Amino acid sequence: MNLQQLQNMDASVWADHFVEPHTEALFRRDLRGNWYDVEGVRLTIPIFLRGDVLVNLPGKVARRSYGFRGQELLVSPGYTLIQIGRQVLNGQLEAVRYFGERLAGLGPGYVKFSGGEAWQEVLLGLSRRAFINETDYRPLLINGEEIVRHAGTELHGGHRYEVFQSATRFYVLRGGSDELVTVNGAPADIGFNTYLRFGEYELARAFQQRTRTDGKSVGDERDEPVPSNQGFYVNLLTGEPFRVAALGDVPILGLAELDVPGKSLYQIQTAEGAFVFDAKTDDLLTIDNGLLQPESLHVHPTFPHLFYTITVAGQEVICDQRTGTSLALGEEGLRVSKITGQPEDRLLNARTSRGAALVLDTIDGLDELRPATTDGRRIVETLGNPHRISGLTLQPALVQRLGGPVPRVLVISDSELPIFTLPTDLLAYDDQTKASAHAGAEIVSVDFTTKVLAGKEAYYRAKFLTYQGAEESVLLDASNGRPLHLEGAGHRNELVTGLVESSLTNAHFLGEHQMIGAHTLTEDQKESEVLFSLRNNRSWLPFYDGFLPIFRRTVQPTNAEQDWHYDLFELRESSGSGEYVAVEKKAPHRLLAQRVDGKLVPKIITTKDRSLINPEEVSQWRKIFADAGVLVEVI
Repeated sequence: MNLQQLQNMDASVWADHFVEPHTEALFRRDLRGNWYDVEGVRLTIPIFLRGDVLVNLPGKVARRSYGFRGQELLVSPGYTLIQIGRQVLNGQLEAVRYFGERLAGLGPGYVKFSGGEAWQEVLLGLSRRAFINETDYRPLLINGEEIVRHAGTELHGGHRYEVFQSATRFYVLRGGSDELVTVNGAPADIGFNTYLRFGEYELARAFQQRTRTDGKSVGDERDEPVPSNQGFYVNLLTGEPFRVAALGDVPILGLAELDVPGKSLYQIQTAEGAFVFDAKTDDLLTIDNGLLQPESLHVHPTFPHLFYTITVAGQEVICDQRTGTSLALGEEGLRVSKITGQPEDRLLNARTSRGAALVLDTIDGLDELRPATTDGRRIVETLGNPHRISGLTLQPALVQRLGGPVPRVLVISDSELPIFTLPTDLLAYDDQTKASAHAGAEIVSVDFTTKVLAGKEAYYRAKFLTYQGAEESVLLDASNGRPLHLEGAGHRNELVTGLVESSLTNAHFLGEHQMIGAHTLTEDQKESEVLFSLRNNRSWLPFYDGFLPIFRRTVQPTNAEQDWHYDLFELRESSGSGEYVAVEKKAPHRLLAQRVDGKLVPKIITTKDRSLINPEEVSQWRKIFADAGVLVEVI
């Protein structure tokens, strides 16, 4: 291109141009500072290598060298430092030196301050690093030390901090290389992970000297936890140590904001101890009109808007956030140290500051807690979760008695928290008014984890306290909480303490009644057994003009063949060593009966010690029984 062509360039489009002297290639710069080749293609990076020619368009200079050919090219962000191969050149394509030493390359570190001052990491030899100014190439020296690493950038409170590292320590710069953060006039390393806003202050822990003497790089230390007794908090804006007026001229070693709703509280650690500072009052926090001075404080995890826990002389105390007073209950004013439970719970387990267990009653609301009692006795602890049965909410608990805590079940749906008992309307005989000896007996425990299933009925296993002071088992109906109460000998009622497992898995029928084996407790506190009908929960079954006798259990005939088609039901009350009745195994499950004085009564078999066969004919029955009898249905 000749001079005339250059003069004809459109000045409204192109602001400058450069003719590379070695290849005479034309490059032009537009008004935005972008460079283009002669074809009008914009160059992403205006410094490039073509063959053996290195071109720097911003500097409008080019250099040819055979050693450039095939080398990797790296350019600093400000286009003022150029690495080609193992050498670093400036904008004029001249070698840059660091205290006379040639540079081996550009490192990844690059820091540019708001005023435009920029510093580029460079490589020296095989492993050493340094920083130089991107404009005048002078080394970065802080406090007379060469900088070997950029440790990071921190942004806090609208301010930017650059952390650099020398061979011995860290330095923090703010705004420029000449704005060194100092404390008491000496350079300070800042633990920015401790930064917090404290009113108008911007605070962080400072370390005036962090060096290593074990031969490791000081860079390893910054990533390690710093003991809480090292360093102290400073005001980053002034570089002055932070002080709390109430503590005098005592360095603040630890400071953390506490997450307490509606409060402005801080945890403070000094060499003399720990304190809680109230920023709203600009004073140390005290409780109970200055009687207690907390060493630490944390919000209660379950009741964050109501309570917080303080530590005083190593002991925890629950405090009411609204009143700023400790939670002291009862006439003795026992301070509460722990509360466990959920806001919807009626009873909350707690501990006093002396370690004693107690239960808090929330019936009047969480702001009116009181020690929970039942019949004037203190409830010590709740056990497990509450359960509902037929409108009642039951809660296993420990109740204080003279000999110590005893397990009981409480009715927490009742405002008086009474102990759950067997019904007071239990009768010794169904047709009389005499109360059962078990009526009103206290329930000791209920196993709510599993149910005993009998047909469509479900029961909980429980323990109750007899009038003799012994613990006995009982089954409670899972639908209404009442015990299974059956008529025993002489129609006197008995409590069912458990069911015979084999009778639940192997069904035995008497007519339409599935008969279940039960263990019972009599009115005289004696253990017994009885079969009862799952159909109507009765042990005495109607039979023509009277009743069938009550049965103890079902038994298998001795030496009987396995395909014998009859069950033997053992009578509970017998005149001899064993009396039985025979019942068909298959429907309609008829009972073997005989006529006595013109009435049908069950045929009593006095022994089961014989080889029985399947009776199919009357003649065969006569071989088994002296009086064959007849099979009749039981409804």
